[in-house]
Parts: sequence; C-alpha cells; structure tokens
Amino acid sequence: MSILIGIDPDSEKSGVAVWDNMAQKLTQYTTLGFFELFDLLRSNTAVKVFLESGWQIKKSNWHNERLGVCVASRIGAKVGANHQVGKLIEQMCKYLGISCTLVLPQGKMDRKNFEHITGIKRSNQDERDSIMLVWGR
Repeated sequence: MSILIGIDPDSEKSGVAVWDNMAQKLTQYTTLGFFELFDLLRSNTAVKVFLESGWQIKKSNWHNERLGVCVASRIGAKVGANHQVGKLIEQMCKYLGISCTLVLPQGKMDRKNFEHITGIKRSNQDERDSIMLVWGR
C-alpha cells in the first residue's frame, strides 16, 4: 500500500495521520470525530490502517489506590470508551475491506522529542500518537 493511515482512537476525536509511502512523507494529520473518520476511510479504501490498540494490553496501570474511587472510576470509564471506539474502528476497517494492523501503544512522546524526530512543531498528543504509528514505515 502506498498510503498508510495511523489512528489513535478517542471517544471524542481520534488522532489521524496520513503517510504517503511512495513520497516518504506525511501528507495530513488532524483529529476527526467517528463519522468524519468513517467518511475519510470510505473515500480512501486503498490504504493500510495502523490502529493503536490499547485494549490488547493485559495489565493496566491506572488504578492507583491514592486516586480514590471517583477519580479511578472516571479514568476507567474514559479508557473503556476509548477502547470501544478503537474496536469499532477495527470493525469499520473490516466492513470497508481495509487492511488494519493493530499496534500496541508505545507510550507518550513529549513535544520536544517528537519535534526533534519529525520536524513538526505544532501538534497535540492524539496527532503525535497517530503520526508515530505511520512515521517512516
């Protein structure tokens, strides 16, 4: 595939990066709502998707006793919602006949290291995560 799409799923807006493999460059990065992402994928079915799949991590680390029940519950609900969106995106790719590779999260990259590697100065965390899924593949 000459076009690769990296997706960092989120319940509100997922990070999306488009990499042109022939030109070896990033052509787009943004955040999209679920149905905006559907429209993008439906209009570009000759692509390969790399989807961050945090739900495949068997051991979680967010439930710290010091957080308290309410905070831990909110974090768990948000993480669960993001995981569900990721699973739905995987189903969306299957439905559209798009190749989808699940990628375990590699951890967050701070803005300074990200800029050093990519040269991109303006991005948010979701965009950075999606870009790193396809950068240099």
